[in-house]
Amino acid sequence: MFLGDKLSILSLKYKPHYLYSNNDLKRLIVPLILEQALAITVGMADSMMISSAGDSAVAGVTLVDMLNVLMISILSAVATGGAVVVGQNLGAKNRDGACNAARQLMFSVSVFSIGITAIVLGFRQGLLKLFFWQHRAGRT
Repeated sequence: MFLGDKLSILSLKYKPHYLYSNNDLKRLIVPLILEQALAITVGMADSMMISSAGDSAVAGVTLVDMLNVLMISILSAVATGGAVVVGQNLGAKNRDGACNAARQLMFSVSVFSIGITAIVLGFRQGLLKLFFWQHRAGRT
């Protein structure tokens, strides 16, 4: 018996069972694209609405928008890593492990978000002075 025959027999015996079909994955891509489009649109709309107030206002809004995009990117990266861990557990048929990983992911992202919010709110005056000190110095 040739090696090719053994491989063809092996491939007939093994039928992979996927957790999600290609159609399921295609349906998941639409919300991801929509999320990215909305994030870009919000930044553009903010800049267009404030454009009549002057260059400094547009620069300030753009700076804040870049910080928002940075935070969204960090949280998306953490969520993607968590989704990989959950997916590995689901692939190993470890439902309890997947639920535990999802719970830890939600807790971690929530604590991180609340922590960043508290830091920014607590130091908002100092952060504004840090980011806009040249503009303030030029006006006074």
